[in-house]
Amino acid sequence: MRKYTLLLLFFYSCTQLVMAQTEPRLDSMPGYQPTIMVIPFAKQGEDWRQQLEQDKVMLTAVTAVREGFAAAGYSTVDLRARLRQLANDQTIEWGNLTSVKQEVIELSGADIYVEVEPIINESYNGSTGGLIMTAYDAVSGVSLANHTSHSPSFYTKQYERLVQRAAEEGLPEFIPQITSSFHDMLMAGRVLALNITLSPSVSYDLDSPVTGSDLLLAEVIANWLGENTLRGQYHLQGMTATKMIVDQLRVPYLHPTNGQPYRAYRFAVKLRNFLRELGYDCERDVQGNKIFITLN
Repeated sequence: MRKYTLLLLFFYSCTQLVMAQTEPRLDSMPGYQPTIMVIPFAKQGEDWRQQLEQDKVMLTAVTAVREGFAAAGYSTVDLRARLRQLANDQTIEWGNLTSVKQEVIELSGADIYVEVEPIINESYNGSTGGLIMTAYDAVSGVSLANHTSHSPSFYTKQYERLVQRAAEEGLPEFIPQITSSFHDMLMAGRVLALNITLSPSVSYDLDSPVTGSDLLLAEVIANWLGENTLRGQYHLQGMTATKMIVDQLRVPYLHPTNGQPYRAYRFAVKLRNFLRELGYDCERDVQGNKIFITLN
């Protein structure tokens, strides 16, 4: 009996050793901070460009928060530069805030965007500056952290300084909240979205059988997703003969071998290469964390 017990312990130890070698450990990877983009809070119909160009208080709030993240070691994205890029690349409806916001977030490459809203209060005791900050996951839009801070009261009309002071008061507490939430995201994995479509010129569709296999093309792709997503986590939103929509799939937030960010394009290249090995020519397009595969 003791002999069998020792054998079981031996195999258990070997199994744990193999798991420790193959399962990536977060604490053994190089430190990684998410990329942050700071944006102004705006209502529908308000123009971000006008806000940043004409509202000095809003510009100060956005700049102060972005500089605060940069000073804390985070990589940041300049919103104004992205707006200029978007305006040069295409004609967009600036009054449609939802559309512009989504396009900017997707093209920015940011992991997290922080929405800021400055508030100025005046009373007989002086003026105070307030700042509401909310951080969101750039892919899902889920709120990661929020904080409201205020400056001391001063008899002044220099509202920009009040907002700057409010940012200085709030960021030391707000940034650790994001750090904690981002650590949780590291453990849960990065969320991507995948759309697979067919070119009108192809002679097959997703319901066509794959050469040398008893499975349909859609089934082969689904099996591949199960084997190449984090713990097999993906959600098929819908599928027809000409389109497959996966609204959520999870991959490691950091690459298991080098600890670098596992970006969407890595997954896109891996899927494209798999399809080409099966004999299917395809094109890929990556916008932020959304992957578009077109079979030709």
